Amino acid sequence: MTSNNDEIRQLMQAFQEGYIHRDLNQVDPFMELFTADAEVIGTNGIKPSEGEWYMDRASAHNLVEGDWKGWGDLRLDWD
Repeated sequence: MTSNNDEIRQLMQAFQEGYIHRDLNQVDPFMELFTADAEVIGTNGIKPSEGEWYMDRASAHNLVEGDWKGWGDLRLDWD
């Protein structure tokens, strides 16, 4: 049986792996890490639904795809 902490760690590891590999063919499966109604705020988020402030998984797809095409190297600090 896994604990909630283990599940969160596994989710975050999968998120990190997606950003390490940035395989554009895997954006759709990667987006399954998010709930359908996830609110995702990028570095240029202004306010809900403006800039990089997405109100659901479907619209956040654009943020992830753009990140993987040309954004810097994201590394999570596990400590």
